[in-house]
Amino acid sequence: MRRSDALALKWSDINTKTMRVSIRRAVDTDDWTKTKTTKTGQARVIDAETLKVLAS
Repeated sequence: MRRSDALALKWSDINTKTMRVSIRRAVDTDDWTKTKTTKTGQARVIDAETLKVLAS
């Protein structure tokens, strides 16, 4: 996950039932008050297994 992706996360991007995080937007590095689409232009999902590894 890129720093700009993490800074643009909203609570609605986190699904606690399925333990998945959807990355749908990123902070615009030229203007930190705005968001833009992700670098690839598509949403990415972090699944439960990856979250476990990141937490450890």
